[in-house]
Amino acid sequence: MPSRSRVTYANVMATFAAIAAVGGGTFAVADSPGSRDAELARAGSGTINACYKLRGRDAGDVRLLLRAKSCRRGERKIVWNTRGRTGLAGAPGSPGGAGGEGPQGAQGVQGLQGDPGTARAYVLVRPSTCGTPTGPCTPERSRGVSEVRRQVTGTYCVVVPGVDSRAVAAVAAVEHMFTSGKEGDASAMIQSSSDAAVNCPPDQTSYAVTTQRHGTATVDKNGVHSSVTVSTPSDLASDIAFTVIVP
Repeated sequence: MPSRSRVTYANVMATFAAIAAVGGGTFAVADSPGSRDAELARAGSGTINACYKLRGRDAGDVRLLLRAKSCRRGERKIVWNTRGRTGLAGAPGSPGGAGGEGPQGAQGVQGLQGDPGTARAYVLVRPSTCGTPTGPCTPERSRGVSEVRRQVTGTYCVVVPGVDSRAVAAVAAVEHMFTSGKEGDASAMIQSSSDAAVNCPPDQTSYAVTTQRHGTATVDKNGVHSSVTVSTPSDLASDIAFTVIVP
């Protein structure tokens, strides 16, 4: 009759270690019922519980614990995890390629109507819309302005009904887009409408505007003649577009 090899605790543990290595899991031995397995249960990990015989003819025999929670006398409990420990984090992957352009989004909702502006009056005056050399001009982009008239060269009357030009200040500025020649040499200024040279209507609802060109002179610099802007009297000019705003 063939002899039966002696099964020791070390042999059993080596066997389970091999099983765990092949299956990718780990195991633990409980020296007393309810110690290590209770710890694993508290940790929320799935375990496999078994008992192996310590002595006698059946020493080394293993039986799984399906419903019972403890081993019998003469047995030792073995517990191993059904799932291995979490491995180390892997190296970051290389960046993916750029995605394709997405479809155009839907048109947004139309915004709310803005509040009305607070300016009492405003107007754009282009020289090409005025009579030559004097006469009425066509008001553009205007509000609250009833009439614009070129009185003489470079002098205009802007009529704003209901506004006293003596009590309410106005602002005039050169309109770059519609000004001929060198826009940087041009100026537009509010002038007193009571000036006799302006000859605006006497009802005090008119703002007088003058448009001028800065004087230039030819100077000699190291034998080279060049035209530069110097402090010389300005001249009235009718080729300058301007905007007037009455706040």
